[in-house]
Amino acid sequence: MTPPAVILKALEDFLRSQLHGDREAIAAAGSLATYQTKIATNLLRMLRREQKLAPTLLSWDRKLAAYAKLPTEADVPQALARALRDGYLEVDETLIGMLRQRTLTRLQIDNPRYSGYLEAERRWSGAEQLVDEVADENG
Repeated sequence: MTPPAVILKALEDFLRSQLHGDREAIAAAGSLATYQTKIATNLLRMLRREQKLAPTLLSWDRKLAAYAKLPTEADVPQALARALRDGYLEVDETLIGMLRQRTLTRLQIDNPRYSGYLEAERRWSGAEQLVDEVADENG
């Protein structure tokens, strides 16, 4: 996951380099300037999505941490990977559904037009319903 602070720093560095660059060379290389503007725009869009969807991502992390009985201060993706690797956590339909929903949220932040996100969303559209149904069954 790319933290918003890292995205902001990258954008700041990019804009600073544009301000201190050779303006004549930048103007002469119109296509380069256009490309760089697209980079800056994409970074801003990503940051906006990160801010909008961060609560949802955090909610999935909390649900996963509680389900897997992870420490509250844990970096959830790393802690889950370790728990699975070390055999402390069994894979079941609830866990898979939760991981799918978290993955969809992360992909939606990174690039909602990415073909992998669109395909996963199509394939996993019932994952959240499955998580809710299993949670209701287990009380």
